[in-house]
Amino acid sequence: KGIGAKTAKLFNRLGVFDVEDLTAFYPVRFVPYEKMISIEEIVPGETVAVCARIKSGPRTIRAGKLKISEAVIEDFSGKIRCVWFNSPYIASGLNRDNEYVFSGKAAEKKNGIVLEHPIIYNSDEYKEQSGKLRPLYRSVKGLSQKLIQKTVTDAFKKISFREDYLPVDIKSKYDLTDYESACKGMHFPESFEEL
Repeated sequence: KGIGAKTAKLFNRLGVFDVEDLTAFYPVRFVPYEKMISIEEIVPGETVAVCARIKSGPRTIRAGKLKISEAVIEDFSGKIRCVWFNSPYIASGLNRDNEYVFSGKAAEKKNGIVLEHPIIYNSDEYKEQSGKLRPLYRSVKGLSQKLIQKTVTDAFKKISFREDYLPVDIKSKYDLTDYESACKGMHFPESFEEL
């Protein structure tokens, strides 16, 4: 599935104009997919992942030029407020009957602990990634990490990599992998050691 004109313009601002550019648009760093914990185990200051359902919201309020969206999520152990800034559509389209994984930084606020700007994952999708590394890319306003990650993943499904120019004997002598595997490894390493 392609991307729309508005999203394409945002990628263009990052120097990405086609599928090949996407495969060479390397992450700036990686973070592990956090082990899922219950809401009652959340500690302020830590980046956490919780599997929960939406209890109330999402709702969006304005504070000057800032749009603040919030929702309350709950699991078997309790509930917590999630807050997103200038992302009014972040939680729209979520079904209250489904479980999602909310991954973000926990912060202590006047009204208790909140999850700030959590990324929302389908629970099965997140469990599949558990133990792996999540790539983080340079971005511009309006282009979320989740959208960049999905677009890069889709690009790898569509592209036919060019022929490797390194002779086999040189690759063998220096224990080098082929270009396609190296490129995929730069985006989706199994561990920090692989980098």
